[in-house]
Amino acid sequence: MQDLSPVLALAVIFALVWGLKYLQVRKRREEREMVHRERMLAIEKGIPLPEIPPVEENGTAALAHYRKDLLPRVSLGCGILLLFLGIGVTAALRVSPMREAHEAWTMGFIPLMLGVGFLIYYVMLRVTRS
Repeated sequence: MQDLSPVLALAVIFALVWGLKYLQVRKRREEREMVHRERMLAIEKGIPLPEIPPVEENGTAALAHYRKDLLPRVSLGCGILLLFLGIGVTAALRVSPMREAHEAWTMGFIPLMLGVGFLIYYVMLRVTRS
């Protein structure tokens, strides 16, 4: 049963990330439906409507200013999260009373270095955009 705990932890993390993404997509769809209903009611009542934002080449709404800031924010968030996850895993395995866990304390360096990589990427994005 001990062998399943890392797999179970990864499954829970995957389910959490997938669930949060699903809720985000669902919220966006509900917002679009609400805007559509409001526009249809305005059309029925003869109220003039504001212009719809232009559509980009790939078919998405023109939110270029939002998307430019999205990648740096995601890389910063992932970097901080992975950095502290790596520090926590390293510390927990280092002080663990179980011999097997104590011997594997360097496994925490994997998320730690991924976090450092994301933070370096964030800095590089900010420097090149300035």
